[in-house]
Amino acid sequence: MSKINFFLKDRNKDKTAIDAIVRFRGERYKISTKISVESKFWDDEKYRCRLVRDYSDAGMINHRLDQFEIKLKTIFVGYELKGLIPSKEQLRIDLSTEKKEGNRLSSVIREFLDKSSYAIETRKKYTTMLHWIEAYEKKFKTVLLVSDIDLSWYDRFKKFFQAQTYEKKVNGVAEKRHYTLNYWGSLIKCLKVVLNDAGKDLDVQDDVLDRKFRTEMEESDSIYLNESELKRIVDFVPSLENIHLFTKETRVHNNLRTIELLKNVKSRFLMGCYTALRVSDFKRIDLSNVRDGFIRIKPKKGVKLNKDVVIPIHPVVKAIFDSGFDFEKKVYEQKINDEIKKICKAVGINDMVSTTRTEGGKQIERTYQKWQLVTTHTARRSGATNMFKAGIPSISIMKITGHRTEKSFLKYIKITQEENAELLAKHPFFSTL
Repeated sequence: MSKINFFLKDRNKDKTAIDAIVRFRGERYKISTKISVESKFWDDEKYRCRLVRDYSDAGMINHRLDQFEIKLKTIFVGYELKGLIPSKEQLRIDLSTEKKEGNRLSSVIREFLDKSSYAIETRKKYTTMLHWIEAYEKKFKTVLLVSDIDLSWYDRFKKFFQAQTYEKKVNGVAEKRHYTLNYWGSLIKCLKVVLNDAGKDLDVQDDVLDRKFRTEMEESDSIYLNESELKRIVDFVPSLENIHLFTKETRVHNNLRTIELLKNVKSRFLMGCYTALRVSDFKRIDLSNVRDGFIRIKPKKGVKLNKDVVIPIHPVVKAIFDSGFDFEKKVYEQKINDEIKKICKAVGINDMVSTTRTEGGKQIERTYQKWQLVTTHTARRSGATNMFKAGIPSISIMKITGHRTEKSFLKYIKITQEENAELLAKHPFFSTL
């Protein structure tokens, strides 16, 4: 019988390939799995990745290793039955069972991720796309090959996507909703990147380049908080006197913990509002990022630039720094999303806002109180929009937000027609004869 274990190819590297070592009838075979892993998450005793929150790819990598092990065992059982001790060349041939033009799409996506240097947030988008591909295969009991991806398949996949629903709680009531057009566009964008990369070596259909095989997107109705609304948040101080706005809890020690959480969320959110950073960046700011009177931080997204973003310290952010804010107390993004809504509701950010977006192929209009739409991304959008309204040049703000074109930046910021008119009125053109 064969014995199969997995080992890191080079433990000294931050990210390294995984090799399989097979011992069979006194022979030792070293086989590349073509799977890579971040070394610090490898478990030498279990020969698998450690399943931890900080490494979202662990489960997928372990699954691939399981599949690879099954494949090896099947091959070596065949040798056992034949009484054969294979040469390394024979094993290589037997492992190459798939024709080049017939590669399974899900395998190609995984290999693309293995060799990519994307940041965690970007990798999540590609992993999500992979899950949708696998869900399609499961639904229709099929195996998708790269050569299967054409316009006909695009239409079938879109129909499948538009029929899917998820549950969203609104005011405590679960509603079934269809996925948005922008979500669809994100999936197809990732898929096209993978296929364009694979096209160098595999039989990718020309349809992938057709304009009908498109990344569909629509401009979102995302909100921002103006300076007046932000001042209400700045001025709000969670205390035992107003804790009833957030909880029905009566035990003082529990309420004190809630107050500390609210203060943490408020401060982190305001840092985002006055830096225009992504949540993955503003929630990890601490005093080590402050040098020479500026905040300096290397964004998690867009790491290819390998540059620090440098931002002046706004008085609100300086006040947070000077308050003795405990930077060691971390808070998850979802918790910020939950609690900042409560704070915005408590300070009266309750204007009615209508949103329209395409869900399941249909335009859906909904009306909310503004606080219901506030998320961590509202902080970033608020920062960019308020900087723009204050007269800071677009190119300077783009150095922070990472937008590569002014066209995309101007789509990102949110001002009403009235606010735009106020900006125009301040221009010398409207005040000179």
